[in-house]
Amino acid sequence: DISPREASTCHAPEAVGMPAEAMARGLARWSRRVGRGLLGSRGGASATAVVPTIEHPAAGFLGAGTCARGWSARRAFGTSLRHASTAAGTPVFDGATCEGVDVELGTARTRATVGFETGRVARLANGAVVASMGDTVAMCAATTARHPDPDASFFPLSVDYRERASAYGKIPATFTRREGPPKDREVLAMRVVDRVLRPLFPKGFKNETSVQVVVLASDQSQDPTVLAVNGASAALAVSDIPWDGPAGAARVAVDDAGVVVVNPSDADCEASRFVLTYAGTQTKTLMIEAVAMKPGGVPEETVAAALEAAHEAAREMIDPQRRLAEKAGKPKRDACDERQATTAAAVRDAVLVMARDRLDALYAEEIQSKSGRGKKMAELKDAVFEELAAESSVTSASSSSSSS
Repeated sequence: DISPREASTCHAPEAVGMPAEAMARGLARWSRRVGRGLLGSRGGASATAVVPTIEHPAAGFLGAGTCARGWSARRAFGTSLRHASTAAGTPVFDGATCEGVDVELGTARTRATVGFETGRVARLANGAVVASMGDTVAMCAATTARHPDPDASFFPLSVDYRERASAYGKIPATFTRREGPPKDREVLAMRVVDRVLRPLFPKGFKNETSVQVVVLASDQSQDPTVLAVNGASAALAVSDIPWDGPAGAARVAVDDAGVVVVNPSDADCEASRFVLTYAGTQTKTLMIEAVAMKPGGVPEETVAAALEAAHEAAREMIDPQRRLAEKAGKPKRDACDERQATTAAAVRDAVLVMARDRLDALYAEEIQSKSGRGKKMAELKDAVFEELAAESSVTSASSSSSSS
């Protein structure tokens, strides 16, 4: 075993806020446990474990050691080297890349940092980001299949959003003390994230894609849905998934005096007349969700001012995502095969030529019942499909005869 004097020379106790004697006793105890665990010794027999000196003067991580028989010990505290940053005074992790922006919160106009960090968790995902806004933290990960689904008639995107009970300092109130099915609030948040992300995927991309958002901590003041949208956008931006982002989201409220409040708290929203959730890119609007909290509504000019403020607040979320993608982003894969895209465009043009006039005639009938319109549309689809199949068979027969 190493002596307390030897252990005290291996680390800088003052850097981690622990007395020298306590650090020495802890290192000696850790070395004995490593020796017994790796060599399988019992009955008081212990092996000597050599603890290497940490290069960083403020490091609090106990690295891998080598036992008497040459066996390599595991790291003591995980896979990341955690140390105190002497410049910023905040924890920094190796392999992690961070970007952020300062924003104002609510009527109090307090300053908070919206941060995006990648490279520390969920490293096997195509893209993963830990997004934070004040004391609210959400882990966002995006994954996709390697090959497209040939049977998919639409883009197979699934979004899952969960707010853990532990994020609010609670234990699930179920019999098994486990998380239950998604709540209505979580389902609505999934739909918000889906509406923002789906339009930015390229046409023809049929790879099954999944976006997972887990709220790890919440200050119960800001809506985690807005942070989920920004975090999911950042996760797709740093991934290799083809995506025409990033996008930003923000929430604004209009109080009784007609003043627009950016990033309002839940208490501010309850006291407001109008609440608006907005998402968009630098130049385009992707999603608007609004609710009037009190009867009477708000004037049109106030709604226009709220939209402008929300758009500017959403644009502030885009710049840190771009910087994060430039630093730690992966090269984007091809959206789809060029031949497949050309064939799909040719088929679409042929269908439009055949069905445009008949579609206009169908809608000119003004069929009131949904079932009646669906029946007419199904008949039109079958007719166009039969005509295309007959035309393709004639084309293939003529090409084979000319080649022979």
